[in-house]
Amino acid sequence: MLNRLFVSYPESAPPTTIRRPRKGAIIGAGQVGMACAYSMLIQGTFDEMVLVDVERNKVEGEVMDLMHGLPFVEPTTVKAGTAADCQGADVVIITAGAKQKPGESLYWLHGISVL
Repeated sequence: MLNRLFVSYPESAPPTTIRRPRKGAIIGAGQVGMACAYSMLIQGTFDEMVLVDVERNKVEGEVMDLMHGLPFVEPTTVKAGTAADCQGADVVIITAGAKQKPGESLYWLHGISVL
């Protein structure tokens, strides 16, 4: 009975090296969003990365900054986009939020479980 539990795969099927491109989207190009983008870029997490932010000029500038380092990492397409460009993404990271006002902190979350 034990020999029926562990059956090896047939050798006739060669392993494939073709995989589907990985796409990621980051919504919010602030400090947290750009830290995520940079980290994933240097780790080769995605083949295509889309950055989205309401401030279009800011996100385009951030994309240009990331593109300057592309020759030193695995091939990745980085582009500024819209929410529609996130379609088909394997991972969507949302870091966008309301800007804090001067003197305001996140301590107003007192008693609220964020995790």
